Amino acid sequence: MNSSRRDFIRSVALGSTAALLGLSNHAYASGKRVVVIGGGSGGATAARYLRLFDPTLQVTLIEPQKRYRSSLMSGEVLIGTREASTLLFDYLKLSQLGIKLVTDRVISIDSEQSTIKTQQGDEFSYDRCIISPGIDFQWSAIDGYNQEITQQFPHAWRGGEQLITLKKQLTSMHDGGNIIISIPKPPYRCPSAPYERASLMAYYLQQHKPKSKVIILDANSTFDNQRGFKKVWRKYPIERISAEEVTAFDASNKRVTTHSGQQIKADIINIIPPQKAGKIAATAGLVDESGWCPVNLITFESHLKNNIHVIGDAAAIGEMSKLASSANAQGKVCAAAVVALLNGESLNPVPLIETSYAIIGPTAAISRGAVFKPTKGGETLTLIADSLKAKKTKRYPLREFYNAHSWYNNITRDIFG
Repeated sequence: MNSSRRDFIRSVALGSTAALLGLSNHAYASGKRVVVIGGGSGGATAARYLRLFDPTLQVTLIEPQKRYRSSLMSGEVLIGTREASTLLFDYLKLSQLGIKLVTDRVISIDSEQSTIKTQQGDEFSYDRCIISPGIDFQWSAIDGYNQEITQQFPHAWRGGEQLITLKKQLTSMHDGGNIIISIPKPPYRCPSAPYERASLMAYYLQQHKPKSKVIILDANSTFDNQRGFKKVWRKYPIERISAEEVTAFDASNKRVTTHSGQQIKADIINIIPPQKAGKIAATAGLVDESGWCPVNLITFESHLKNNIHVIGDAAAIGEMSKLASSANAQGKVCAAAVVALLNGESLNPVPLIETSYAIIGPTAAISRGAVFKPTKGGETLTLIADSLKAKKTKRYPLREFYNAHSWYNNITRDIFG
């Protein structure tokens, strides 16, 4: 971003935060109970800011994992320039704020009784519930590709062991082998991430396996920051086939079939499946026919169930991207809304800021920032600033590389304390 546009987006962010922090002058909710489901970028942020906005709230965070594994910067793990351990975050500082941490999985939400049941048999009551369940995958969308086969052909879209498996496949592939990356139609988590992954894998091939290449089978004809990616791809062994959706997968022959009938083989096949809201959102009746959760974009309260708020990847948020930064922004706004609603107060529309960095080489990155404002009724978002219109300088990729790492440190600190 150029300095003027970056300063504008930063000023909006600071103004939004200041407006939200103004809630500290409001009456407290006198020990009301808020249960947050999901400890990722959205849920952990919401839990933390609920306590910052109103220390009298009884906040419970239910998350099945003791440590959160971030997908941010996972591309650097893939090519060996970052240790996987740097993507792990615990919830100690949230606990120190007085948040009750429950390591368990939610199996049901009864919106009429305002109760939540977990896999271990515990039950929790709430006055308001915030759910940030992330994504699930549409396993029936691609013939021959299913959850079991991902052990051998990982999508690695949640990081973890699948990311390590994909890394091993990359490093052990023979020189001259090819990689297929299949990109679905939106919406899906982190729109620039498939292109970042392709860039970094192609860079790795250029350095270590110069006879190999990355083939992108992209269901989309265009994508965000396309000019920035294509500029660096001129130097990398990448072939992108646009508007070519993968419809079938033959694991035994390592071959995919596209909607136009093309059949393409490769040594590594990285299919990123089409996505939908996390399973518990569907179980709780928060999902509509789109596969996502319709919400009021001022309060993030569900249109389908009262007193339940949905944030992060699972929420239907229009043009706003499904990003960690989006979930972080929504977590703060939703926390402020919950405090206001528990006190019988209204909340004016607050701008929502998204920021996305893509690492495209060992010392290069590109970015995208945008600011959205909800309409008065909270039904839609209006784009009021977009960094893609900013002019880029020659030093832009190097500068953004350092900005990306600084941003990663800052946002994870804001989420987990």
